[in-house]
Amino acid sequence: MNVKALCGVVLGLAATAGTAHASDIAVGVMAHNIEVVDGKNAGKEASPNIEAQLTFDAVGPAWSGRPHPFLIGSLNTGGDFSFAGVGLEWRWELGDKWRVDPSLGYVVHTGETDNPYAPGTPQSVQFANDHVLYGSEDLFRLTVAVTHEITDRANAQIAFTHLSHGHIIGSGRNQGVDQLGVRLGYAFGE
Repeated sequence: MNVKALCGVVLGLAATAGTAHASDIAVGVMAHNIEVVDGKNAGKEASPNIEAQLTFDAVGPAWSGRPHPFLIGSLNTGGDFSFAGVGLEWRWELGDKWRVDPSLGYVVHTGETDNPYAPGTPQSVQFANDHVLYGSEDLFRLTVAVTHEITDRANAQIAFTHLSHGHIIGSGRNQGVDQLGVRLGYAFGE
């Protein structure tokens, strides 16, 4: 099954389960292209992303952990790397007012996939110095967020995201990118 079909299945599950109404929304600012392990992308695409996620009621049987389908949109303030996508988010309670929210998603983006200039030319070197080369317009989005419930409806999150195709849905380059930021959430009521 290809990734686009999987996205259709995720949204179809939400619709057919009779729970396709939104449960909450989160809006935040993510530092784009943070360096976690190595520095090969250091200094590239440093503008932050403004992101919004619309999450739906949990779906699936208990053994699946009852994930929440979501839609995500992220706009890069420097015009380098904006994206939109879908995914599933799990919510694991840690205690009173705290939880961990891991998620897995699929996005399409506006970033650069390859260098358009001939290898070794000054233009090619400069382009590679300025841009992360993602190698595919399709990327996986892996996120872990720590959420604190401020009230019954409002919450705050610290979220870490990795975006990459992992040589699974793309070919060639795989210069993934990491983001770290904060989001404020609001749960819709009945």
